[in-house]
Amino acid sequence: MSDRFEYLGFEKWRPQPALDRETGKRVLMPQHRARFLETASIRGMAERVRELEDPRCATIVCTDPFAVVAPPEGKPTGTLEEWAHAALDCVDVVIRLRREGIVVRPAFDWGWAERHEGKLRPVVIAPAHAATFGPRRLGFSYSWISDVQSWLEQHVSAGPFDLAARRLKKKLKAKDENHARAVDAFFDALRPHLGGRDTSALEQAARTSTLAPPPLDFDLAIELGEAEHAAMVAQQRQQWDTPYVCWPLAGAYHHRGCVAWEAGDRERAVRDVDRALELDPHPRYFTTRALFAEALGDAEAAGFHDAAMLALADPSTEREWGVDPPEIRQRDECRCALSRAAFRHRHGDVAGALQDLRFVKSRWASLEGQLGASVEAFLAHLAP
Repeated sequence: MSDRFEYLGFEKWRPQPALDRETGKRVLMPQHRARFLETASIRGMAERVRELEDPRCATIVCTDPFAVVAPPEGKPTGTLEEWAHAALDCVDVVIRLRREGIVVRPAFDWGWAERHEGKLRPVVIAPAHAATFGPRRLGFSYSWISDVQSWLEQHVSAGPFDLAARRLKKKLKAKDENHARAVDAFFDALRPHLGGRDTSALEQAARTSTLAPPPLDFDLAIELGEAEHAAMVAQQRQQWDTPYVCWPLAGAYHHRGCVAWEAGDRERAVRDVDRALELDPHPRYFTTRALFAEALGDAEAAGFHDAAMLALADPSTEREWGVDPPEIRQRDECRCALSRAAFRHRHGDVAGALQDLRFVKSRWASLEGQLGASVEAFLAHLAP
């Protein structure tokens, strides 16, 4: 952690209180995992939060490491009606952030409430844990509305004689894994306390809201990944541990290389895919490199195609800890074999092209739709 911040405590799964030595003020530091792809994603989301300038998002003090201004001391009090309207505001900000690709989880101290101009206003830490953290780890449903339910449940106080508050808290405890049902139940629980407010538009937005892909700066991801990879190599970590850096780092290079090729930057595209192959000699990357070589008129294209097929037949033993799922492997087998078949056909090797197409049919018997029709048409064209 940066010398700028000093931890003041520790609670598992919760943002940690810390002291900002530069200002002398308390901050919260979410426990994000240290993997470089997540770090890059968190920074990208944090910058987007700053651009939105939504007062319902906690003020970001620093992005490296990530820290936000801590909430004021003491929890605000309010009527059930005030808390119900604040909960709707919480739903609204979660929807807005999710549409921007920003992960947000207002429950479990990832959100609080403040009084602003006499009204209760939700404040959320954004970005929160990355999407891969998973609600199942905490035993809650997959519906994000349950986070807002938990946020409200935490703040509503129910005395022994406050029957309305006790009934509301009981309803909030019920979580449904089906998102549509969860949204309906949540708004039904709030409706008696909303004074007739029309929530139809917000309900519809809540039902249809999806999390856009979180933004990722691939240049930053590669910079962070190379630093982490170099540090692991320098520390001579156990061999099986290294792929946890090099495999996703290779994927980042491959993605950036493909984007660079589409943008016309051939030199950078080739350099990035070559680096991906250094880190992980995956069949997918060999085929991409072969296609680049073909387009550039490089005589090594055939060698890259052959290397892809060899990698499929004899996968690296280091992949023991990261075997691709069967459907991904089948896709790569099909892509590699079809690419080499087309290359061989263009260069007059009909027998070789037939061999590759038959390999596709033998390895992926469930070829359907346009892909299956294309393979059958190709075979029919080449078969004697």
